[in-house]
Amino acid sequence: MPHPLLALRHVSKLPVALRRRANAALEGNTDELRALNNMIRHTPTAAANLLPVYYAGLDVSEIPSLLAALFSDSELQRDFVAKLSHVVMCLEGITLLDGNRCLPGPPCADIWQRSWPWIEFLGTHRDTLPHLPVLSEVNLLSVVDALARDNEDTAALIRETPGFRIFLFQAWALSFDQARLTPILPAFYVLCIFLQDLPLAITDEHHFEEAIDGSGGNITLLARLVVNHIRCAVQASVVSVGVVSMRSVVSILQARCQVDESFRKILIDEGIVTALTSSACRLSSAPFDAQDQYFNVSWAVRYYLTTPFGHNTFTQALRAGLLRAILAWGRMNPPKPQTLEQLDYVLQLLSKSLVFLSILSQLRTVVKELGFPIDGHTFRGFPISEKWEAFWSILQSRWALMDIHMKQEKGTVKSGCSNAACCLIAPRSELKLCSGCRENIYCSKECQKFDWRHGGHRAMCDKIRGPENNVARRDISFLHSLLDDDYSKLKQSILMKELAYMRSNPGTEFYVRFDYCTPYSPCEVSVEAVSSFELASDIWHYYNTKRARESSGRMQIHVMRMGDGGCDAMWVFPLYSATAERREAVQALAAQTAVGDGHEQRQVDRAAIKRLAELDILEIHV
Repeated sequence: MPHPLLALRHVSKLPVALRRRANAALEGNTDELRALNNMIRHTPTAAANLLPVYYAGLDVSEIPSLLAALFSDSELQRDFVAKLSHVVMCLEGITLLDGNRCLPGPPCADIWQRSWPWIEFLGTHRDTLPHLPVLSEVNLLSVVDALARDNEDTAALIRETPGFRIFLFQAWALSFDQARLTPILPAFYVLCIFLQDLPLAITDEHHFEEAIDGSGGNITLLARLVVNHIRCAVQASVVSVGVVSMRSVVSILQARCQVDESFRKILIDEGIVTALTSSACRLSSAPFDAQDQYFNVSWAVRYYLTTPFGHNTFTQALRAGLLRAILAWGRMNPPKPQTLEQLDYVLQLLSKSLVFLSILSQLRTVVKELGFPIDGHTFRGFPISEKWEAFWSILQSRWALMDIHMKQEKGTVKSGCSNAACCLIAPRSELKLCSGCRENIYCSKECQKFDWRHGGHRAMCDKIRGPENNVARRDISFLHSLLDDDYSKLKQSILMKELAYMRSNPGTEFYVRFDYCTPYSPCEVSVEAVSSFELASDIWHYYNTKRARESSGRMQIHVMRMGDGGCDAMWVFPLYSATAERREAVQALAAQTAVGDGHEQRQVDRAAIKRLAELDILEIHV
C-alpha cells in the first residue's frame, strides 16, 4: 500500500479553488495541472496536499500504451503528447514541492517507484519523442535529487535501482559540451548538486558496466567524461557549484581504482593528473582557499602521482601547476595536520624523482614561469621550511649536473663493448648497436658474434628490450651521468666499503647499491651480497653470471635504486674499467694479514685506498 500521505483524501483539504483544479488534473486535464504548478511557484502555502495529484498522474500502467502510440498515426500522437505532457508536469510538480520545502520524506520511496519508470522511458526515447516545450523545462535529475536528498532509505533504493547509473551517466554526459569543454547550464548545476546530495559508487562490476553504458559504451569514454567534468568544475562560470561536486567525483574514482588498478591507468592516459593539478591550483587561490576542499583535491593528486613507474605523471603535474599548488599549500596559515601530511608526501615523491632529466627540466621551466623568485628560504617560518631547504639543495646540485650533461658533445660520450671478454671503452659513436634489443653495443662484428654465441646474448636479447620502454632515452642518459658523478665523488668511500665487505665475506660476490630513495637526501651507497638482490631475474643473472664473472675484473655491478612514482625502481648499470688494476688491488688488500691494532689497520687501509682511488683509470657506467 502507498504511504498514507499519498491518499487522494488529502485533496479535500485544499482550498475550494485549488480543489477544483486538483480534481480536474486528476481527470487528466493538463491545463489545470499546469495552473496548479504555477500556483505552487507563487502561493506555496497549500502545496503539500497536492502530492496525491502528482502521484496519481504518474500511474505506470499507461506506459505500454504510450510506447505503442510512439510511432502511430497523428490522432494517437495527439493523445500521446497530451499524456506525456501531463506526466512531465507531475514530475515538475515534485521538484516544485521540493523547492518550497513541501515534499515530505516518508512517501518519497513510493513516489520513486512510480517516477523511475517514467524517467527511464523519457531518457530511453529522448531522441524520438515529439517536441515538448515542457520537457525542456524539467531536469529529470532534479526529480531524483528531490526524492533522495536527506532521505537515506529512498537514496539507498535509488542507488540499487537497475539502470539508474545508465541514466545518471547519460545525464552527466549531456551536462557539458565535451568538444568545447564548457558546462551547459543549468544542467551542470543540477548534476553537481546531485553528486553532492547522493554519493554513489561504481565498485560493483554491474554498476561499473552501467556507468560505462551510460557514458557511451566503452571505458575510455567513461574516463574522458569524469576527467572533463573535473576540468569544467573549476571554470569561473560554475566554480561555486563545481567545487561542491569535486569531493564526490574524486571519491567515486578512487573507490573504483582501488578494486581495478587498470582504470587508474586509463584515467591517467585521459589526463586526470593535469585536470586535478589545475583544480588544485584554482582551489588554492581566493576565494576557494578553504583547506578542507584543497586537502581533498591534493589527496587525489597524490593518489595518481603514486602510480608505479609514474615519473611521466609528475612531469604532467608540474606542467599543469603542481609547483604553484605546493607553494600555496605550504604557506597556508594555520595549516591543518592532514594538509601538512599531504604536502610532505607529495614533496617526498618529488624529491625522490629528481633523478629524471625530464622532471628537472620541467621544474626549471615552471620556476621561470612563476613570475616571482623562490629559493631555499621560501617557506621560512612555515612548518615545511626545513624539508623544503633540503629539497631545494638537492635540486640545485642536480640542475648543475644537468647543465654539464646537456653541454656534453655527443662525440665525447663513451660506452663499452657488451662482449664481457672485451669490455673495450670507446666513443659511443664508434660502437655498433644490436638491432634486436637496441641496448647492447659492440666494437666489432666479431665481438657481437662471440657474445651471441658464447656470452648469453642469444637468450637475453628479447628480454633486455622491454624494461626501459617507460623511460625516455634522455632520462636514461642522465641516469648514467648522475651515477658517474656520484661514483666519482664517493669513490674512496665506496672502495673502503668494498674492502670491509671482502674481509667480512671472503669469496662472496657483491654489488654496489646507489640509493636515491631517501627523501630530501643525496645518494646513499652500500655494498650488498649478490644473493641478496631483491629483484633477482634472468636479466640480473645475465649481468652477474655471464658478464661480470667473465670480465676478468673489468666489470662491476652497480645498481641504482630510485623512486619512480609510487614504486622503487632498480636499474643495473655495469661499471666498465679499462683495467682490473684497482679491483685486484682491493682484493689483495683484503687478503693481507692485519697490521697492528684496529686503529693502525684503519690508517693503513685509508692510505692504500686513497692511492687506489687516485689511479688514473678510465671508468664509465654503461
